[in-house]
Amino acid sequence: MFGCFGCTSFAVHTSGNNTDARVYPGVYTDLALVGHPTTASGFLPPAVSVIYGSLDLLPSAALDTLLLPIDLTVQR
Repeated sequence: MFGCFGCTSFAVHTSGNNTDARVYPGVYTDLALVGHPTTASGFLPPAVSVIYGSLDLLPSAALDTLLLPIDLTVQR
């Protein structure tokens, strides 16, 4: 789990079925995991979801910031 920082951002940016047009999608997903752990994650227990979302928030924010020009250019 500790070697997977930024995974949420990476997963959201590389998923082929993401048609969402928001910027900072990894941060948004991490905040959903922390704020609504029972509905945001279908496979993680709520306690693990909150911990993972909290630990992954800053690395995902950094990766989303690096990918921001691409997100603004390419309308998904």
